[in-house]
Amino acid sequence: MRHFQILLIALAIFNNPLKTSAQRYEGAESMFLFYEDNDFINVRGHGTDKAYTNGIRMELFYKNKYASSKFINRWMPKAGNNSVDTYKWGIMQIMYTPTDISKPDPDPRDYSYAGALYGTRSLHSANSLKRFSFQTDFSFGVIGPHSFAKETQIKIHKLIANQVPMGWDHQLPNRIIANLNFTFEKELLHLSKWLEWTGGARLKGGSMINALSAYSILRIGKMNPYFDGYISRYKGSMNQSKNGKYNSWQVYALIKPEVEYQSYNAILSQKKERNKGTKSESLFNKSFNQANPNHYLLGLEYGLYLTCQHTSISLTQKIESPAIIGVTKHEVGNISFYSSL
Repeated sequence: MRHFQILLIALAIFNNPLKTSAQRYEGAESMFLFYEDNDFINVRGHGTDKAYTNGIRMELFYKNKYASSKFINRWMPKAGNNSVDTYKWGIMQIMYTPTDISKPDPDPRDYSYAGALYGTRSLHSANSLKRFSFQTDFSFGVIGPHSFAKETQIKIHKLIANQVPMGWDHQLPNRIIANLNFTFEKELLHLSKWLEWTGGARLKGGSMINALSAYSILRIGKMNPYFDGYISRYKGSMNQSKNGKYNSWQVYALIKPEVEYQSYNAILSQKKERNKGTKSESLFNKSFNQANPNHYLLGLEYGLYLTCQHTSISLTQKIESPAIIGVTKHEVGNISFYSSL
């Protein structure tokens, strides 16, 4: 389980400075997230194993009472003098596969076998009075065999006695990736404490993805205000109720439509490169020239969030238009666990 050991070691390295920083400031809060994307998770019972097929993420969030003076934190924009600033360190592994994983030679017009492993440094800054937020994410990592996506998928498929993917010998070669993403969100409508409508825009730039997207988020149910800080969305409210007790739970539904223009995706738009020393070099090179990326993407995400005291769980489903012209739309489910520390 070499790949899992690397993920855990990296998270431990991230954890140590964060704990030190959190203990340094009075009133600090922190939260751990474990996140699993998988197209086999499907509310309609029609799971698949293709395209963006799996993503594992672990993240540690922390909120300081006082602003950090570190250089990496100073250049990330904040939402005003009274903003609620939540910092994050994270690590994620993702993988893509073609439609038919039983073939040793993948269809060059389909998705390539590809994996990525990268770390993320982020700041989410929310203004609870003006009801808007900024989020800045910097990611750095690798695409290719060093992502260990091949080992992860093969071992999991053997464990569950599923079809072993046969085409990983043709995966994308190793390549360093770095991306800077910026997100702006603003409240559009707020009705009492049970309905919120938020609009957002996101810009992605770098060697992994270049894209511009717009979306809206509708939340309906019992919930903390969206712009009271990132961690507050996933922990029980600390507002005292009429009977003197605390509201320790949240439950709400979320609907998020999104439109995106994607000018470049390293996993989909890989330029012709030679991967000397591997099998079927000519087929390997050919596979990156025939797939035709779809630059205009539509998505719809919906799901349910449940919080009890310091623990939260969410189950969501996302329907996406095909990222490659000529293939069908795709659905990916997600289950996430949040724990306030």
